[in-house]
Amino acid sequence: MTTPWPRIVVEQRTDPGKEPEKQENEDAARYVETRAGHLVVLCDGMGGHSSGREAANLAIDTIVARVSEAPAGVDAGLLIATAVGEAGRRVFALGGAPDKVGRPGSTCVALLMHPGGTEIAHVGDSRIYVVRAGQIWPLTRDHSVVQEMLHAGLITKEEAVGHPDGNKITRALGMKEEVEVELRPDVVLQQRGDVFLTTSDGVTDVVADSDLLAISLLAIAANSPAQLCEQVVQLANARGGPDNITVQAVFVHEPGLRAGASSTRARITEVPAPAAAPTVTESVPQPTEPVMSLVRGGTMRMSVYRAPPAPPVSQPGAAASPLPVAAAGGVATTVVDVEEPPPPRGRGARVPLGLALVALGAIAFGVGLRQLLWGGDEAPAPLVEAPASPPGSASAR
Repeated sequence: MTTPWPRIVVEQRTDPGKEPEKQENEDAARYVETRAGHLVVLCDGMGGHSSGREAANLAIDTIVARVSEAPAGVDAGLLIATAVGEAGRRVFALGGAPDKVGRPGSTCVALLMHPGGTEIAHVGDSRIYVVRAGQIWPLTRDHSVVQEMLHAGLITKEEAVGHPDGNKITRALGMKEEVEVELRPDVVLQQRGDVFLTTSDGVTDVVADSDLLAISLLAIAANSPAQLCEQVVQLANARGGPDNITVQAVFVHEPGLRAGASSTRARITEVPAPAAAPTVTESVPQPTEPVMSLVRGGTMRMSVYRAPPAPPVSQPGAAASPLPVAAAGGVATTVVDVEEPPPPRGRGARVPLGLALVALGAIAFGVGLRQLLWGGDEAPAPLVEAPASPPGSASAR
């Protein structure tokens, strides 16, 4: 019997944004098909201009090379986590002496989709989402100062918006020689019709999850991942484009799951030696209640990930993955309520709403005054006219 293989379409767009001091784009993104699966990677470089760009590209080159060279049958979760860990060491070496100030660095999100499911690994505040059944699900949780303050209950969601520490991250490739790679505790079983999104913070700082969902649903209706990417970039720039903007869209046409594929990760018992053997340390994950995400589980602090058993449901805060799980050849019917995503970070996204409300109030007052002075013989014009035709959409590639 022929082994199934996921069939996907991938589009990506990157743009320097509108900030004059950030016109040298430090984001990098790539898609390759390997023997281990479809690999989608996005890195957001740091360190200023050429250093940040070099760090992001070095990280992607390292991850792609490591995954592409892997033999068939290797554990996909271990592979992607090891590749990201190796990228962290190479970016660290790029910075020179360990005590050097102003080292280059990069965030990283990586997705590896194969017949056994989809593995998600990340470091930093770039993100991965999946759009499924008309809802958007965050698959990563930011490694940032603001996120840690939210977890500790020191600030509220509302106080996190526009917080002065919003641009400070707690992990990045290149910060330390051994990076703490977070591998999603459960394997995501892709379904027909899923759309996976990877984004840099140049998107999520000004584009809310609800905006990403609305754009995605329009693109799904048009079967156009290119339209999705273009509209995300346009919206981020329309809201000020304060940073480099990068988005990747993965449309799943056939999940290609093999029979018996499970979201439960098998414990890794054998670790193949990489070119440079990493130091492996483990800590038991502490269940938390993440903000902006329904993902449960803690972070394994290691450069090579060794997953523990899932926490018991009876443990406070612990729960199974909220994503509907599809059996091979089937469609899940699990229904989960999702709380409304908070507004985007930064002032640029809030000012237009206030101005719009003031304008609508003024128009309504004028209409009422006109009715009072001149009577109701003439029906008032609508406040907003519907467009003559829907906006055009890009064709699918």
